[in-house]
Amino acid sequence: MKVKFLNHMKRAKGLWVKKQLKAGIVILLTRPFIESIYICFKYPVMKTVLFNVAWLIIVTINPSPLFSQISIHSSNPVELTILCDQLNEMNPPIANTTCNGDLSFTHKDRLLSGGCYNTIERNWTIKDDCGNAKSFIQYIKRKDEIGPTLSETPSNISVTESNIPENFIITAKDNCSENCQVMFSEEIIKDDSGKTKKIIRRWTTKDACNNSTSHEQIITIIQGNS
Repeated sequence: MKVKFLNHMKRAKGLWVKKQLKAGIVILLTRPFIESIYICFKYPVMKTVLFNVAWLIIVTINPSPLFSQISIHSSNPVELTILCDQLNEMNPPIANTTCNGDLSFTHKDRLLSGGCYNTIERNWTIKDDCGNAKSFIQYIKRKDEIGPTLSETPSNISVTESNIPENFIITAKDNCSENCQVMFSEEIIKDDSGKTKKIIRRWTTKDACNNSTSHEQIITIIQGNS
């Protein structure tokens, strides 16, 4: 609360009080009692006519307790389902305030259930520049339906037997799980004469929710001079 006292006022019939107020209360004290009380709302300039006034007390009150508030839009979902890696990309709820300035958003998460399909309680706290605060709770269901990504996917090639490339060392990265292992297998197909005709190499990985990713490379062997 901000209080300003103006003393030694002239006993004039009229007085202009120029004060920039967002909201406030003006109390006029006369001898020997309070003459009147004016409640002012967002007047850029107040004109007050005083009669036989000894003191003028201007009390400017922060408008948040009485005159401003935060409202949360009804379109904000209370329950929603997202992919597991989208949690940090979620937008804050839509809200407005009658106070001048911007809103600030913070949140705290609490895990309600674990596993591949888990539920998180997100408690939003919304504040404005007038000191108002409001909370909004969302229940977020996360699902994991995307398999890991392989670091390399070798293309099919045709080479002579002496130029067969070494096996690629391929790793995997997942949007939700850590330490996804890559399994490698190799199948050699020979022709009737016993010569290598094709080599099929396969890389397979899966995450903690059994979403799998695989890649196959076919190496065709060109028969002839090496």
